[in-house]
Amino acid sequence: MIADAKLNGSISTGIAVARYMIDPNAKQTNEQTNKLKGSGTERILLIQTEASPAILMNTPPEIAAKKFMNTVVNWNNNHRPGRPKPKSHWEHRVISFHPDDKQKLNAQAAFTIARQALRMVASGNRPALFTVHGDTDHLHVHMLYATVNETGKIHNPHADFRIWESAMETLEILEFK
Repeated sequence: MIADAKLNGSISTGIAVARYMIDPNAKQTNEQTNKLKGSGTERILLIQTEASPAILMNTPPEIAAKKFMNTVVNWNNNHRPGRPKPKSHWEHRVISFHPDDKQKLNAQAAFTIARQALRMVASGNRPALFTVHGDTDHLHVHMLYATVNETGKIHNPHADFRIWESAMETLEILEFK
């Protein structure tokens, strides 16, 4: 299992990423989200949120994405009163599993592993959107989360590749031994 496809940036890009995650028919007009698209038709297996209202299936994806990003921005602003805002309000990651892991995993288990990984790398409570996709040979989970936790600490993404790598190794040992 690997963590890859790190993205962050403007609020409008965050909305585009969130929409991509929850809308199987989203048109990709953003350069960063274009590279996330796999081959074939997107198939969403599970959508979960934390510290954020649930995403209802009958809500249009554009509206749901804007509401989620609004939750992230408000959270970050409310948890850092009088302090500098983060350079990016959000970060996106994808955790991908080996094709052979489909025998051992379902969407709920993949979500649980992704949630554990996020807690290991970016400690504390924060709004997060998790979407499990099954549109490729390998099950994968998209995560979009606030960079600020409940204490106002900004997740520092510098050199976090090593932290993600360590979390993936630890979880792989625990989950697939």
